Amino acid sequence: MATGGAPEDDCGESDGAFAACSSHSKPAPSAGAQFAHEATVLFNNGWFGDAAELFTVAINAEPNNPYYYEGRSQCYSALGDLEEAYDDAALAVGLGPRMASCRLQLGKTQLALGMHRAARWSFECVLQANPELPEAREELQALMDRWGTDAGVGDERAEARNDRHDQGAAGAETGPETTETTPLLTQVFENTEWKRANPGGDT
Repeated sequence: MATGGAPEDDCGESDGAFAACSSHSKPAPSAGAQFAHEATVLFNNGWFGDAAELFTVAINAEPNNPYYYEGRSQCYSALGDLEEAYDDAALAVGLGPRMASCRLQLGKTQLALGMHRAARWSFECVLQANPELPEAREELQALMDRWGTDAGVGDERAEARNDRHDQGAAGAETGPETTETTPLLTQVFENTEWKRANPGGDT
């Protein structure tokens, strides 16, 4: 990833004309990333249903990308479809257990469904690795302010749902290994392109 400043030109130039080479070019966005970018624009303009549909297209193109499931989860949350939002968030964490934004989204959906203990655990996992992440800290504080000691338990239906989904989403509850802080939906496209340009990074 570029860290600022112009890259040293070791490709050769002729009469001031730029000589194309691999070090000067960026990889073309994948089909999935293009759809995710369009979905992000739609989401940010309030077109949540259309955004969810485009994230679905992106998922079909790249089914192992956790950011696309996270993005669609946020769309479903905005539409009030909390079960679908939870399912996608759990899939995102299963595919990217080290992605802070995915686990944060999982915690939000768990909280919305009344799964207080699971939500508290998700927020605490994010904060254990990312103590200064404001949104996770705010979500956890709001949870504790509202529910207090009751945040340690959830109703039986919520807990049964948690067990069923988390067993089906490998890695969704794999412990506090959330070491990468990633922006939320507005950065889905950029995160995806960073991963493509840095194949050795954490997934």
